[in-house]
Order: sequence, then C-alpha cells, then structure tokens
Amino acid sequence: MSAVPDAFVGLLAPVSQGPLSAPTWFVGAATAVTALIVLLSYWPVRNLFGRHQLMNFSFNRLHLVNTYGAFGSVTRRRKEVVLEGAEAERPGEEDWRAYEFYALGSFAHREFVSSPLTLVIFGVLAGYYMTYAFGLLAWRKRTA
Repeated sequence: MSAVPDAFVGLLAPVSQGPLSAPTWFVGAATAVTALIVLLSYWPVRNLFGRHQLMNFSFNRLHLVNTYGAFGSVTRRRKEVVLEGAEAERPGEEDWRAYEFYALGSFAHREFVSSPLTLVIFGVLAGYYMTYAFGLLAWRKRTA
C-alpha cells in the first residue's frame, strides 16, 4: 500500500494503476505526518548550516527531529578509563600494557567496521534494499 496517490506519482513518472490503492484517511494521515516532520526539521537544518552547531541536541519535547553531531566538533574534555594487563606473574613497570578498544575511534584504528554489530546492521540494510528493489522489479514486470 502506498501513501502517495498514483495521480501524484504519475506527474513525475508514468505509472499504471496498481492492484491496491490507499484509503483516503491513510493518505491524509501520511501527508499530515510528513508535513509535521518537514516543519519540525527547520531547526535541525538551520543548526546544520549554522556556524556554532549543537551536537546531540533535541529541538522539541517529543524528540521527533534531532541533531546527532555528524558535522560538529568535540570541544569538551572527556576522561577515559585505560585497562592495563601484564603476562608476568610479578610484573614490573615495563610489563604492563594497555588493552586496545577498537570502537573508540582513535586515529590508530581507522577501519570502516569497528564492531560486529556494524556488519550486522549493514547486512540487514543491504538485504532490505535489495529485497525492495527485486520486489519493485517483479511488480513492474507483472503490471507491464
């Protein structure tokens, strides 16, 4: 079921009538939610192009649209806990070494994948979009 009427999509690209059409109340609700998100997005977009960006900030009480700090800069000093271990039974000062945590984003570790969860999320998203694309192609072939 589509939230956008076929007549509107037909203005952009020729589309044959599909087997299902959305009820009027559903199209109205989807249009209202879209308009609300567009209106609430004004402040995050303004923040994105501003000189002094706020990172991880919410612009309304409902937290519907926020900024997540993708283009900001870190200016606050943060304390970091360093875990150290030694292989010697009675370690001296030189035997201790720090454990490396690859997900911290240090300059020493610039890999694209920083955790197994990143691979899982990427795989799920890639599978979703491939399934959607193949379904769309099958639907176009069936309606053509």
